[in-house]
Amino acid sequence: MRAINSDERQLLESLLVSAQPLSKDGPNLTTQERRALINSLHSLDVETSCTCHTCISLSFTGQRRALDITTVLSAEVEGGSALILLHIIDGAVRELEIAPTGNLPVSALPNPDVLIF
Repeated sequence: MRAINSDERQLLESLLVSAQPLSKDGPNLTTQERRALINSLHSLDVETSCTCHTCISLSFTGQRRALDITTVLSAEVEGGSALILLHIIDGAVRELEIAPTGNLPVSALPNPDVLIF
């Protein structure tokens, strides 16, 4: 287990500010709920990470329940090379998935500047 690094935190903040629910019918977060999750990122630890060498998938622990909501926020990388899913479960950030949409693996976290929301 380790604390999230600055690149992970920057990506998570960007997703929490702008990403929309994966399901059009899924619960969305209010500005206040998004702020509460961002403010609690300091306590987030990476518990596990995928070792498939195709995606980047991080599971988190340590964040206290900030809200009473479960949803999946989504974004994609400019050019369509990857889909990003941020799972918020029982009011806490629990998993970040960055999956390729083509045949090329995802080898690094995307810069928030290249995300499409």
